[in-house]
Amino acid sequence: REGEFIFNARTTRVKTISVSRTSITAGLSEATSPAMQANLTIQFPRSNQFGLRLDVPDQKTRAGIELVRGTDGWSLNGGLTWQTNRADVSGSLGSDGWLPESLDVTADGWRVPAERLGLDGYRELIGGFKLGWTNRQYRFSVRGDAVPTVDNPLVPDRITIDIAGLGNFEALAVERLDIATPALQATLSDPLAIDFTGRMLVPEATLRVSADFIPADGLPF
Repeated sequence: REGEFIFNARTTRVKTISVSRTSITAGLSEATSPAMQANLTIQFPRSNQFGLRLDVPDQKTRAGIELVRGTDGWSLNGGLTWQTNRADVSGSLGSDGWLPESLDVTADGWRVPAERLGLDGYRELIGGFKLGWTNRQYRFSVRGDAVPTVDNPLVPDRITIDIAGLGNFEALAVERLDIATPALQATLSDPLAIDFTGRMLVPEATLRVSADFIPADGLPF
């Protein structure tokens, strides 16, 4: 219907549209949550430059991408901010197909409130992530740490997440996996590789997992 569009079974309403010589801005809201407001702006200041920006004030979230065409093709730069955190995006687009030739997403020093992750009894999770794409291959890493709000010998000093890997459209290799939480510890002995048919490519890799059951009165919450 006019003034609405549906994506993934979710209805978004277009409340306002503003048009100028160099941009189009739409005011959006969720049909099921009218209080959730957002502004989507498409910018075209020059024939060789385009931009896309999304602002969600209630979530303290802003994302933006700028495309500029040069002599070697299109370059891509932008970023995402959420609360006090920022992720930077850069890359380039090729002339063949829809996939970028290169793409880098980097986020350092992110601070995520513990209540957002359901980590009662812990301070904020501090960490970051990286995603790289080139030559039709990707590489990723995620890390994070959270410490208890009070000292308790029955739980680990901290929650730790450290995962890294690489792959393509045919296979995935996990190079590093270390997870420590009050109830679960998981460590990968060697890089683990698997193709997307389920076949193990490095059968000697071992994933060690242990679970600890902590009495409720021993938890820090």
